[in-house]
Amino acid sequence: MHVNPLSTPEALLGVAQHLTLEYVHQPRYLSHPNGARAIAAVLIVGADAEFDAIVERYSRILALPPSARDR
Repeated sequence: MHVNPLSTPEALLGVAQHLTLEYVHQPRYLSHPNGARAIAAVLIVGADAEFDAIVERYSRILALPPSARDR
């Protein structure tokens, strides 16, 4: 699914879910030459004045309440 870029001006956002895990989780696809195994974090940088709007936007897109960890 592609999220309308007008609704996320700070990023081009796409979402995918594999429905055939038996094809995705094959040993030949489970390693990468640089050793990467997962995405650990995503960082969005925005102006302080846009912070609340960005948090609200991604809370709505992800259907998750926001949580604070640190600045």
